[in-house]
Amino acid sequence: MKFRVFAAASVIAVTLAGVAPAHAQTPAIATIWGEMNLTQERCLARSRAIFQDLKYDRIESVGYDTFADYGRFQVAIRCVPSKQMYYVYGGGPGDQDKRLIEVMNTIKSEFSR
Repeated sequence: MKFRVFAAASVIAVTLAGVAPAHAQTPAIATIWGEMNLTQERCLARSRAIFQDLKYDRIESVGYDTFADYGRFQVAIRCVPSKQMYYVYGGGPGDQDKRLIEVMNTIKSEFSR
C-alpha cells in the first residue's frame, strides 16, 4: 500500500515538474498604433503587402485584421478607417519582448511610408 502511494506521488511530482517551466514563462505581448486615411480595402491590401515584403508567413485577412507569422511571433494589423487609424498587435515567447517591440516598430514604419 505504501509503495502505491509513493509511486503515485512520484508520478504526480514528475508530471508537475515537467509542466512547471511551461507555465512559468508568460508570453510577450505588444501593441502600437498609427494614423491613416485609407479605406478598409486599401488598408487590408497595404497590410498584406507589408507582410509579404517583410517575408512573413501565413498571411490572412479576416474582417478588419490581417494576420501573419514571423518566426515564433504572431502579429496582426487591424484597420479602423472610421477612426482614421490602424492598430498593430502581436505576441511571442516571453523572453523575446524586446525583439517583439522591434518587430512592431518595423511594421509601423513600413505602414507609415
